[in-house]
Amino acid sequence: VIEKMTVSFGVDGMAGGQGLDLKGDDLDPEINKEEYLIKTHLLKTGCVLQSCVDLPALLANADPDVTKTLHAFGKHLGLLFQIVDDILDVIGSKESLGKSPNKDEAQNKLTYISLYGLETSIKKAEDEYQSAIELLDQLKNNFDTSHLNEIIKLVIDQIKR
Repeated sequence: VIEKMTVSFGVDGMAGGQGLDLKGDDLDPEINKEEYLIKTHLLKTGCVLQSCVDLPALLANADPDVTKTLHAFGKHLGLLFQIVDDILDVIGSKESLGKSPNKDEAQNKLTYISLYGLETSIKKAEDEYQSAIELLDQLKNNFDTSHLNEIIKLVIDQIKR
């Protein structure tokens, strides 16, 4: 468990993703921006949220198939969260965000919006949400997934207001 936490929050996880995010506005033109963006978000946000579902499964000595499915769910949750965050930076207000909107664009950051535009980003968020739902459906016979369903619904609902 300690090893999993160390990886999730260290250079191969959140800290590494944050480093990639900070560098994201000064990328070599030869770099595949889509791959870079996904890697950044999988590390930055994804590893943290994956840990939130991985660690309880590890501590409970869950079945390896359940653990694998929860890990995949955490990946989709992390990407969903980050895509929604990028969308909210464009459509949100200072009051709802707690920060100035359009900050990412002002800083020339690589985001889902800058790469795909608003409509495609919303579609990508919906796709991540649907993938997460399908994984939870696979688990509902093993345990109550209602809380995890509520979490992903709260995230996607942020862009449906």
